Amino acid sequence: KLLFVLGALQLLHPVLVWVLVALFPALNYRQTLLFLKQCLWTPIRAFRKMNAVGVVTFCLLLWWINLNLVYINRPFPLGFDAMSLYVNLSSLINDYQGLVAGNSMYNWSLYASQGYLLFDEAAITLAISFGAGILGLMALFSFARRWVDANFAMVVTAIFYAMPMVNWLSYKDVKVDMPLLFFLFLLLILFGEWLALQPTVNEEELASAKKKKKKRKKTTASFWKKLDKPYAWQKSVRQWVGQRFPNRPPDLSLLVLIGVILGFSIGVKLTSILVLFMILTGISYRWGGLRAFWGMAIFLLGASFVAGIDDQPGLRYFNTITIQLQWAFLAVGAGLLVWQALLDRERLRKGILAYVVVGGFSLLMITPWFLKNMTEIDRFSVNGLLNGKTNQPSLDLQEIGRIYKDLENATGE
Repeated sequence: KLLFVLGALQLLHPVLVWVLVALFPALNYRQTLLFLKQCLWTPIRAFRKMNAVGVVTFCLLLWWINLNLVYINRPFPLGFDAMSLYVNLSSLINDYQGLVAGNSMYNWSLYASQGYLLFDEAAITLAISFGAGILGLMALFSFARRWVDANFAMVVTAIFYAMPMVNWLSYKDVKVDMPLLFFLFLLLILFGEWLALQPTVNEEELASAKKKKKKRKKTTASFWKKLDKPYAWQKSVRQWVGQRFPNRPPDLSLLVLIGVILGFSIGVKLTSILVLFMILTGISYRWGGLRAFWGMAIFLLGASFVAGIDDQPGLRYFNTITIQLQWAFLAVGAGLLVWQALLDRERLRKGILAYVVVGGFSLLMITPWFLKNMTEIDRFSVNGLLNGKTNQPSLDLQEIGRIYKDLENATGE
């Protein structure tokens, strides 16, 4: 978000960005050193449990990744979408040293523009997106390890990376899909952690669980022990939150993190709103079972029709009964939710809290883009809120149909 603020003020100068890149790791030097230790020194525990299948698969996957990394070392993108939109936005941000008017939300293009801002190289921008895709593979491996051992998890990761579309997006048309995949896998892991928590967990059980975790094997270097301690301001914030909200649920931090990552993902690509629907229906299933699940799913379907989401790709023209269906879906979905709420009001409170936290933080993450787009349009519309101003006239199928009918009526044919 700091890049967004600087971009809105037209202050994305290379020198200033270099200062920020160096300043944040220096201010958070403890976590920076611990991160470097984990990446460069600490052995990977999964490798200890690998046999010949896992090791061979890992070597093949690493060889494949290196080939793709060499291939993307080029002075310009090759894919049409990357050349005309995603990487082009990063290049324009470098040219303007600020945000580009119009277009849908482009969180990742703004982040990847550091390749141009810092090095003036398209290859670095492509490498940033490529690196996020590798993080997505790590997240997939971690997710698969919850059901299978390290060897089969490595095989699953390699098979996924060998899929033609995934491989194409990794070396040919390098855009935002692979970085988005990383954030979506993170959401899947975090939401699974949240669902796994028992709703009856209280503060005493949480404290006892933390004491058990502290009994893990300690490192022999006292230097790393000191780095693992929280900063003074972190202790102050935790103390302030604990005093103001003593009865907060223990899983609230997971919901906050889910909301932040989900909001960022929607800012990367609008189709991530489908993941928001998935998470909201999952929350409904946790507090209300199947009745609340279907109620929320049907209600969100009606709400998407009311918001005109189906009109973005031009599907509204082919759905002539959408206006009638949207109100029917809203009524049926709301009815099922109210029915379940009347049956179990105690768990309803927990469900509402989860809705508010996830939805509120997601909205908070994309609100800056809404404000930017609102300053670019003359009148309010859903399309203008999502895309800002357009550089050329854009006609959807409904407008073309109306123009055709007007011409028919005018000519009398």
